[in-house]
Amino acid sequence: MPRFLFYVLSLAAVPAVAQTVDMFAGMPGVTIADYDVAGDDAAAIRAQIEAKGPVDPNDPARSFGGATTFAIRWRWPIDRAGRCDLTAARVTFAATVTLPRLTGDVPDTLRNDWDRYRAALERHEAEHVRYAYDRRGDIARAIRRARCATADAAATRVLADIVAHERAIDRTTRHGASDDIVFP
Repeated sequence: MPRFLFYVLSLAAVPAVAQTVDMFAGMPGVTIADYDVAGDDAAAIRAQIEAKGPVDPNDPARSFGGATTFAIRWRWPIDRAGRCDLTAARVTFAATVTLPRLTGDVPDTLRNDWDRYRAALERHEAEHVRYAYDRRGDIARAIRRARCATADAAATRVLADIVAHERAIDRTTRHGASDDIVFP
């Protein structure tokens, strides 16, 4: 019987594709989804980010440069007699990081500003993804320490702690703004 929860986390994140791959190396199941922005100057590009950027469901009044969604799923085998084997519990992880991609030609100084922004955005998102990815083992341990009737609730409590931590980071950093993740 599969068990899972899905959580959407909005943050900020990403540089060029080669760097993006490196930032998320060692974390299978991470997908990068770019959305295109363009403009002749920084203000036009910023307007595109605000118009096209993902919206945090916890802060729907505004969009952000980047967003991460992740899904942590858990399951364990149940035999025909209805007995579960929590020692065989499996926890899986998948994440999608949505980031802006600058298209078109822009002056070198603007491109440099963009590259710095995107790199800072990627680092921020990668930190969030890494935290959630690394905590999946905590969910597995909670399941294995529980009983069949309480394992799902135990896993859900750990996931709630992960989500609370992620939200606290965004509150503290104002979605990365205090880490200088702003464009222009």
